[in-house]
Amino acid sequence: MVGPVFPLDDNRFEYVPSGSPENAWGGCDPRTYRDISARNSNYGTTLADFLPNSLEGVHPHIDPEFEGLTYGEPDQVTRRINTVRGLRPRDILFFVASLSPYDPSIYRGDRSAVQKYQIGKKNKFVIGFFKISGTAFVLLRKGSITITRMMGRIEESNLRKNHHYTRMCSGKTYNAIIWVGDPFPRSALLHHAIRLTEKYDKTSFLLNSLGKRLLGGRERDTLRGGRWVSDLSIIVDEILIRNPEITQDYPELRRVLLDR
Repeated sequence: MVGPVFPLDDNRFEYVPSGSPENAWGGCDPRTYRDISARNSNYGTTLADFLPNSLEGVHPHIDPEFEGLTYGEPDQVTRRINTVRGLRPRDILFFVASLSPYDPSIYRGDRSAVQKYQIGKKNKFVIGFFKISGTAFVLLRKGSITITRMMGRIEESNLRKNHHYTRMCSGKTYNAIIWVGDPFPRSALLHHAIRLTEKYDKTSFLLNSLGKRLLGGRERDTLRGGRWVSDLSIIVDEILIRNPEITQDYPELRRVLLDR
């Protein structure tokens, strides 16, 4: 399942965190899709309004989260985690999600019907970014956080908002890496998603002109896992031009984001 984008509303979108009734990613965090308010109230009241009825009571994995501006991963060695493990303070982490055009007659229907609809219409979009303030290696327990190593500037109050912490169950421990973004507007959930692809084709996405420029001219990409981008100005300019709600001082924020 992927979130909705509203193409006739200048690519406004709904950030729907991943959730699985089979895998219980939400852990012991009591929030369900029914409890999380929609950003686009003219299309729905809660995130449950953009999902099949069978999923509205699922507890999602809300990561990244844009209140404390944090993103977490288990402290493990995998290809995907090793990519983001290289992030350092003043780097920019962009969040990319699959989104599909919203159709109210489809989205609240049968789960299999929604998935069939989405697979032919979904594309990849940039939905947010963090200018990295710091990274914390932590041992999590319900009610407590032990920082074992840290780079940059970190406030524990931010770490306590990360979903790897809020979903902890009693009696469990968990080693995680949590990245924290600089305050808004140097980190933000976008109002208007930035499309990177033309369409999904078999096992990967065909990139649009922006995606090709951003990813070194390649024609297609799965856009799963992490990618390092050499020319950040390509995507920073696109974000700021299409999201004037973020700042009225475009030149200054551009300078701050690109200053490394």
